[in-house]
Amino acid sequence: MSAGLEELLAKARKAADAAEVYWRRVSSTPVTFENNKLKEIQTNSTFGVALRVIKNGRIGFSTTNKEGDWDTLVDNAVAASAYGAPATFDFAPAATPTKVDVYDAEVAAVPVEQMVETGRVYVEAVTTADPQVLAGVQVSRGVREVGVMTSAGFSGTYRRSEYQLFVIGHIVEGQNMLDVYHGDALSSLKVDAKEITQRVIDDLRLGRTNVAIKSGKFTAILTPNAVEQALGPFEACLDGKAIERGISPWRDKLGQTLFSPSFSLYDDTAMSGLASSAAFDDEGVPTQRLALVDRGQLTSFYHDRRTAKALGQQATGTGWRRSLESPPSPSLGHLVILPGGESLASMIKNVRDGVLIDQLMGAWAGNLLAGEVNGNVMLGFKIEDGRLTGRIKDCMFSINAFEAFRKQLIGFSKETRRTWSGTLPWLALDGVSISTKS
Repeated sequence: MSAGLEELLAKARKAADAAEVYWRRVSSTPVTFENNKLKEIQTNSTFGVALRVIKNGRIGFSTTNKEGDWDTLVDNAVAASAYGAPATFDFAPAATPTKVDVYDAEVAAVPVEQMVETGRVYVEAVTTADPQVLAGVQVSRGVREVGVMTSAGFSGTYRRSEYQLFVIGHIVEGQNMLDVYHGDALSSLKVDAKEITQRVIDDLRLGRTNVAIKSGKFTAILTPNAVEQALGPFEACLDGKAIERGISPWRDKLGQTLFSPSFSLYDDTAMSGLASSAAFDDEGVPTQRLALVDRGQLTSFYHDRRTAKALGQQATGTGWRRSLESPPSPSLGHLVILPGGESLASMIKNVRDGVLIDQLMGAWAGNLLAGEVNGNVMLGFKIEDGRLTGRIKDCMFSINAFEAFRKQLIGFSKETRRTWSGTLPWLALDGVSISTKS
């Protein structure tokens, strides 16, 4: 493949002033169980190339799914440059990709029959624990190959294996509906399916009991799932695009202590073993462990090459493409919060009257740039005298994340768990607003 890319890059350099070639090849095989039964087995394979050029000071962009169709790709990118945005940045120079272990040949070799059997085992585990549950499981294996070459000297490729297991339990009893889902994704087969399934079973068992709750202020423990949603305002306000546009409230606050000294936040896509890690971003900037907040101090924004150049800062290895047809933009990869020193069991035991929040619906719809995180509690539990007593429902969770991580923070658990976008601890907050219909 590299020879073909070099040919494409050479053609683009002749037709334009500068060029960047991005390619990826993705194969995946998901096995899906739904309502206790095998639903489908798929095999997907995609290939694509995206070309960006700079010609006469403007950006041109084009994509193709046809390997070797380089003349058309170059012609389209050059034609698009006549109407493109001004080129205010340069393509990535020569650099050494980050050494990160994200490929395990055993993932690609997992037989489909074994994946089907895995799905059946964990559907049976959930339904045996509660025959009224409709269970679903998705087991997926895949391999992703990515390469970037630029006329400025960068050339790199990496290969990542991806193994995912996702378990869901669904119960409907009259007007009461309960959905519980947990999962994990790694670059190896080390996903703990038994632990994931047991979490679903435990949440379903406790969630079958509904307990009343009145509107008020509560001590709240947020699971890593809920912590992920509470970090929405940080993702919005640290984005280089928001800084460039002047709409982030933190645009002039680098170096200032804005949060509790017990709060440190990183973006780390250079962590080995993850299905989201990489040797470099989609522009050819090596990945890193990027400190965003260090002991309460705002230490960095996250950028692609364009926003970094616009603000006179360094690209941070966070320029990612949402799709092949989208150019890179600043995006976080894998968020990490440093854990605390108290166990989760101790955190719960110390709460006399509070809530544990796991899943929110609609939290993304608030004014994130103002710190608002508001959402209906999809899955949450009441804590009374140090123990979980049952599920709370028909209520709304509300915090201002800026104030929560500055004034309301009680602490983080010493345990952490991977979510879809991070490795996060449980978080205890004081004075969280819960409002109910009554």
